[in-house]
Amino acid sequence: MPAKSTWAESERKVFAAHIKDFFTGILNVTNDPVIVKDSRHRLVLINSKACELMGCQMEKLLAKKDYDFYPKKQAANILNVSLSTILTHRHHIRTKLGLTNKKTNLRSFLKTLT
Repeated sequence: MPAKSTWAESERKVFAAHIKDFFTGILNVTNDPVIVKDSRHRLVLINSKACELMGCQMEKLLAKKDYDFYPKKQAANILNVSLSTILTHRHHIRTKLGLTNKKTNLRSFLKTLT
């Protein structure tokens, strides 16, 4: 059994790398700077325009937080906007899916759709 879980884990990593490359390619087509963060506010995807704007290479930016680039007060303001944006979009998605029960986990629900 352990070999099977190792295989599944390596397949997941390969798939995640392909997805990341796919989205990075899409993001680099736009002329606008685009930054994608995870739930811990770390940069997970950033397009070439955003790298150009920030004056850094993508490799140096990935997994960093706003506090790594900006003064504390400015980073706090960015994080507040980021969190409110996430909550707004989460609310819109829940509304469109008809998830009025607050106890239903959105991520778990979306996983059941695939």
